[in-house]
Amino acid sequence: MDLDLEPLIQNDIDDNWITENSKRLSDKISSKEISLVQLVEHLGPVLTHAKHQMRCGGLNLLTSTLELLPHLFLQNDEVTLLVNFYTDRLRDHHSAIPASLRGLSFLSECVNLDKLMLRYY
Repeated sequence: MDLDLEPLIQNDIDDNWITENSKRLSDKISSKEISLVQLVEHLGPVLTHAKHQMRCGGLNLLTSTLELLPHLFLQNDEVTLLVNFYTDRLRDHHSAIPASLRGLSFLSECVNLDKLMLRYY
């Protein structure tokens, strides 16, 4: 994957960086050049970083990328994985809550969301 994590690690990103990279990543996911799971795995070091600023930067990038995908694009297992991921992020630092809620809002509209799993949250 050609996403350089260094700007995220250095906390040297802004809204333009997020917008440009999320567009590029969503295009790659849509064309099946990479998968959403591969993106989450690649962002792993940032999403699990000790500093909440790094985690929030990675979460904002992931959420912005997700929001550019069509609701019909995600498969049931991807939606389930992401619902679990974003639900867990709600327990993170308070600054991660807005991006987590945006992600869950997007996922709630996905056709392949198993509505039965929502009873557990």
